[in-house]
Amino acid sequence: MRIGTNHGSLSDRIIRRYGDTSYGMVEAAFEFARICRDLNFHNFCFSFKASNTRIMTQTYRLAVKMMKEEGFSYPLHLGVTEAGFGTDARIKSSMGIGGLLFDGIGDTIRVSLTEDPVEEIPVAKDLARLAESVRAKKAAEQFDEKIDFYSYNRRESICIDCGTAKIGKDNVPAVASFGKSQKADIQLDGSQSDKIKIKSYEASESAKLAQDLKESVIAAQIKTRDLDKFSGSLNSENLILIAPAPEEGRHAVGEARALAARLKELSSKAPIWLKFDSSKLVNKDSDELSKLNEASIYIGSMLADGIGDIVSVEISDAPEKNVAYALAILQGARARKSKAEYIACPSCGRTLYNIQEAVAKIEKATSHLKDVTIAVMGCIVNGPGEMADADFGYVGGAPGKINLYKGKKCIEVNIPQEQSIERLVEFIKAEGKWVEPDK
Repeated sequence: MRIGTNHGSLSDRIIRRYGDTSYGMVEAAFEFARICRDLNFHNFCFSFKASNTRIMTQTYRLAVKMMKEEGFSYPLHLGVTEAGFGTDARIKSSMGIGGLLFDGIGDTIRVSLTEDPVEEIPVAKDLARLAESVRAKKAAEQFDEKIDFYSYNRRESICIDCGTAKIGKDNVPAVASFGKSQKADIQLDGSQSDKIKIKSYEASESAKLAQDLKESVIAAQIKTRDLDKFSGSLNSENLILIAPAPEEGRHAVGEARALAARLKELSSKAPIWLKFDSSKLVNKDSDELSKLNEASIYIGSMLADGIGDIVSVEISDAPEKNVAYALAILQGARARKSKAEYIACPSCGRTLYNIQEAVAKIEKATSHLKDVTIAVMGCIVNGPGEMADADFGYVGGAPGKINLYKGKKCIEVNIPQEQSIERLVEFIKAEGKWVEPDK
């Protein structure tokens, strides 16, 4: 038996007592688990699903902690619910499911796409294979990573003005490209731009770094174990630190966390660059989509813990494509919005219309919008609750009929499906969220 909770479908009693929180999700499931245990029934697992990958990640971590405190341990089924469709859905699934698997959490998984269900399997298999590769290695020595894994707090960093972008502090994470890209905040030609130079430093080169910092902003590649040798420069107003390639038995996520922890010990607030390239790959012979899964795990996991001030993805020969991937990862991690976001459930027996067709039409009509989240849900059983994070909801109310929502409030019911997308657009316009697409 699976005992599961969904972030958008908690009972009023749980919400009144614990709020719409990760703790409430875990406690709601544990109530039923305690009944099972009292009856000596132990053949069950837990799931704690959310469309928000940050909340999903924190909830599973909290569940592991609370199981240890209560003296029991049951398997965990991982999933990002209503992930949506296309590349964005694969990115969200990878950062949520894959990030937890890399942390050693999770026993079964489900990738949920608003597509033909057979399309879910290759993504799930790839994530499982990556996790197997990581878990097969000897575990690295444990250390205090100085992170609150159960709630979100962004790492404190200074602000560095790089001309085309401000990096660190309260600014949204910047995106860098290696080559020309209109959507990148920072464009580098090789290893430098007008404002930033990327340089690597060995343990004996602290004086060289100090001199370079007098001349320009330096994005420094320094091994985590060597950071104390550069303590005199770690608070420079011109220093960005690139999370290094993994070593000492750690995977890339563990190495980046080790970097952040060491910087905290050394009282450094230098911004951190999450630069995903071949040195961070687990499977170096994989195709581009598998590399994107790894990039999503790496950058998404760090952003969930509040770490990362600038990001870049280097898995394609096309700079614009790499930038699009980076922006999609930032959006999936709830770190930065650059386009419309869609929460969409997979089809099931309760779906009252062709949801895959509807999603495609809604995306075509609204994809140019930037600051809007639209939920496309199959039915009224789970739909209104599970689209809690959406601005607008498009929900099957009866066969061939659609209900429109603003947040969780139903605004209009039983719209014929053939008229529903036009009405949705009119509704978005009436709420002042519409902009005309560029011609």
